[in-house]
Amino acid sequence: MVDLFELLGFADVSGLELVFLLSAMVGGILFLVWFLLVMIGSAVGDIAGGLFDIDFGDSDLSFKSLTFQGILAFFMMFGLVGYALINSGTDDQLAALGGLVAGAFSLWIVSKMFEGFHKLESSGNIDINNAVGATGTVYARIRESGVGEVRVTFQDKMQTKQALSIDGTTLETGSFIEVVGVVGNTLQVKAIDSGMVEEEEE
Repeated sequence: MVDLFELLGFADVSGLELVFLLSAMVGGILFLVWFLLVMIGSAVGDIAGGLFDIDFGDSDLSFKSLTFQGILAFFMMFGLVGYALINSGTDDQLAALGGLVAGAFSLWIVSKMFEGFHKLESSGNIDINNAVGATGTVYARIRESGVGEVRVTFQDKMQTKQALSIDGTTLETGSFIEVVGVVGNTLQVKAIDSGMVEEEEE
């Protein structure tokens, strides 16, 4: 690690500076990787969703959806702002506080972005009841007594929707499902074999 810092011109960093720099590097690199995966397309997005699915119990679904991305944004901005402040001669405690404020603000921005994406996705002439009978995959794990997310195609559009298990079983990310009902804006789904999804696509 020291050799890497020397190569990048950060040979003299230590202590709190090192914490800021590591935070910015790790958060920034992983955030860029996630962004590229999203840009590549939905197929890779499914893989990313499986890799980055973080279980926070029955906490709010929108929060769970942005947890990974929000954490990366937090660490990236915490490191960048903190490192900039400490190198400008700011006291260590104030630099840490500034980094925390910047990280919290970036987390809030990401949450607003996700909120906007969900609104755009749910806008238009989409009737959620038309999803009944559609098949798809679990995007965010559905706990036996909680709500997760699924990706299903209906009205000629791939959509990500909140979902719960109709029979109360836990459905892991990547599991194949069929929509059997709708409650408000939440889909009721059941597990199916992958062959049923392939037959429907044919």
